[in-house]
Amino acid sequence: MAIPLKHEAQARAPTQAARDERARPGSATTASPASGRPRAAASGARGVTASTTAPTREPPVGHSMTEQEILAMPAKDYMNPAQLDFFRDRLLRLRRELSERAGQREGDARVGAEDLPDSTDRATVEEQRFVAQRLAEREASLLGKIDAALRRIEEGRYGYCEKTGQPIGIQRLLARPMATLAVEAKNDDEAREAQYAR
Repeated sequence: MAIPLKHEAQARAPTQAARDERARPGSATTASPASGRPRAAASGARGVTASTTAPTREPPVGHSMTEQEILAMPAKDYMNPAQLDFFRDRLLRLRRELSERAGQREGDARVGAEDLPDSTDRATVEEQRFVAQRLAEREASLLGKIDAALRRIEEGRYGYCEKTGQPIGIQRLLARPMATLAVEAKNDDEAREAQYAR
């Protein structure tokens, strides 16, 4: 006896329990919206199946790279996301340290020279205040350079010479993460300045 079409469709449809099993997070399969048949779960935003995912050389999420790991990377990986994250973290740490030092100096400077009875003490405090002011000016300039370097990271220009467009180089950036010029361009600038100074 032929099964009525309505009952035939119900017989082919997966049970609610089977659909729930396939829809559960972490399940190896998901239901295809068109056919209801199981298919391999996609891995990540690229839609690559778990069985065909190629091994990656990127560090795991949350892993802080070391200078040695950065230096060991091939030239083709210059300023890849892992390197940019490394230098962003380094710049933010420098910025935080400078801000903390500036806050400490402000607290120390609250002691006024006029509050001290001895003229020698007053002279010492004035000298310390002058030195602190010079340091504050220098650090304010450095904070500006750090902020500019962080902007270059966001704009995709970090690590490249502003004059020549060539890579500045990992070793130079490790020594001075705010650098904007490659060594050759910097040397040219210094030679030109020395020539004008004569």
